Amino acid sequence: MSFRRFLEPAGSGDQLQVQLRDQELAFGMQILGIGLFQTVNDPSLRNNFIELTSQIRKKSPELQVSIVPKEVADNKAKFSGFLNSLGAEISIVDIAIVLIDGVEQEVVLFRSGISGSVVLPDYAEDILNGESGVAWTKSEAIRGMDDYIGVVPERSRLFRNLSGSAGGQMDVVYYECKFDIDNDGSGGNAQHDPFHQSDTSLHDMQGNALDANEIPFAVLPLDRSQRNGKRPGLTDFGKDLGLSIGDVGIAFWRPKPQGSVRSSCFVYGDSGPPNKLGEGSVQLAKALGVNPDPVRGGIDSNTIQRLRKGIVHIGFPGSGKAFLSKGRVLKSSLVPDRIETCAKQLFASFLSQVS
Repeated sequence: MSFRRFLEPAGSGDQLQVQLRDQELAFGMQILGIGLFQTVNDPSLRNNFIELTSQIRKKSPELQVSIVPKEVADNKAKFSGFLNSLGAEISIVDIAIVLIDGVEQEVVLFRSGISGSVVLPDYAEDILNGESGVAWTKSEAIRGMDDYIGVVPERSRLFRNLSGSAGGQMDVVYYECKFDIDNDGSGGNAQHDPFHQSDTSLHDMQGNALDANEIPFAVLPLDRSQRNGKRPGLTDFGKDLGLSIGDVGIAFWRPKPQGSVRSSCFVYGDSGPPNKLGEGSVQLAKALGVNPDPVRGGIDSNTIQRLRKGIVHIGFPGSGKAFLSKGRVLKSSLVPDRIETCAKQLFASFLSQVS
């Protein structure tokens, strides 16, 4: 849930930033987006407005405003450079047209991370911060992830030897990335995906390939031992992180700045190109509010670079091993209806750490 508030006219970017700060402090809520409202009257009236979440705001860096120069806004390359100039450890909240000193101008709303801290996308701050139970102090950066095509750089983390269920231990892998649509498997190709294949790396216990339209699954890049041509220095998910086909995870995304956060449990069910990260099934896309069309849908690398945030993936290495049956094809007894139960149990343990 969120609600809209109109602002007084702003004479400068600094004044707008003060207005936003005062709104968050006054209501104890977090701003999700900003925009320009215009009436149909003649003459029309124009006002800046903000969307505030009804959820109580957690402690987070102050919202900042940066005006985009017109010559930058009209040039894709310059705009990308402008975003880079804001710093590596930022989370972009919104990019919108607003009214400043009576003139329509494009602005970027963002929050800066504290140097050395873990930077989360704005939509995940309330779900995955330290107060929620995530032991970020026990994680380490995975620098070998940053050169994957489709990943949000400097956002990948590895947790080792966390407290698991029944007194055991668990590792956890966190990363943000794009979302290409995987239409492979037994569900056919009604959308005429030119890259469709009828098989997947994982199968159900009857030996059937997964149905991308029914099963929420994500794709793992092939390790260098599985495919030649992997870039030097790239982290292998299997060899280096222990994350393999058949393991489970949970993903988060907010499709709209003013909307709710969506989540879905998934299984790693297919293998993909060794240098690319960020692909999931049609069903996983639907659950997260991503356009599921395998030809025109998904969220591409340019979009996540512009937004400085991607789809959050949290994978649990080794979680599917006990459910696998190896033979002519790799089968899992988690498919189709035990994926969610397994992933939710592991995620609950992930949120129950003592720092």
